[in-house]
Amino acid sequence: MTSEKIGAGVKAINHQIQQVLKARKIRSEVKNGEIHFSTLTGFTTHSGENELEGMKILRSGTIRTTKKSETEFEIIFQTDLYGLLTMSIFGGVFCGLLCIFQEDLKSKLVVLVLALALGILIFRLGVKSLKSSANSIISASIKAFNDIPR
Repeated sequence: MTSEKIGAGVKAINHQIQQVLKARKIRSEVKNGEIHFSTLTGFTTHSGENELEGMKILRSGTIRTTKKSETEFEIIFQTDLYGLLTMSIFGGVFCGLLCIFQEDLKSKLVVLVLALALGILIFRLGVKSLKSSANSIISASIKAFNDIPR
């Protein structure tokens, strides 16, 4: 592949990534060759139709597609972890507050260890979910890119 074809491929992949993000109702814009994306998290309505909207952890980040060599390019997906970190801390703190109701020291320590484990578990599961979302977006974009007739 020539350098021009790689450059055109990078632009086409970026376009496909933006189309996939748009289909998932995630806003995106290109700045300096990078795709910056963000999603607005709404609050629950009285009807409850979007009750999990605030729990989304894929909120904002950057996707960078670069030329790696003459025959391949690299896609780097970066996302902010603030929402996930907040949820894991609040989960651990909530569980940790239960130690107030424990009477002896041993059960307080058990509850505190469980609270720490819960916070870590929430964070690990969230990172796994973010990786899955990123892989899904990238693989859908590459599939759409490969389906383009040349």
